[in-house]
Amino acid sequence: MVSVMAFHKVEDSKRWLKAWKPGPGSRHEDFRRHGAPRVRVFQSPDDPKLTGLLIEVEDLKAFKSFLDSPEGSKAKAADGVKSETMKVLNEVSQS
Repeated sequence: MVSVMAFHKVEDSKRWLKAWKPGPGSRHEDFRRHGAPRVRVFQSPDDPKLTGLLIEVEDLKAFKSFLDSPEGSKAKAADGVKSETMKVLNEVSQS
């Protein structure tokens, strides 16, 4: 399991947060299906349109494939993610 941090700007923070509300059809379910069983959701207190995720990923290659897939692109667009602002950081092993 590896931790991944992703942060980005969104068009509408309420719309983006609604997609992450736990339950049927949530982004939590989408990520779980693609090898990310645990996601924590963050929002800047100074800029509500600056959002982020801390993601626990089982299979990094499969998860990145999902993010870059048409399905992943469609989800980002539906949630109002400004893809050009997205930054992803992978956990680095210090051993």
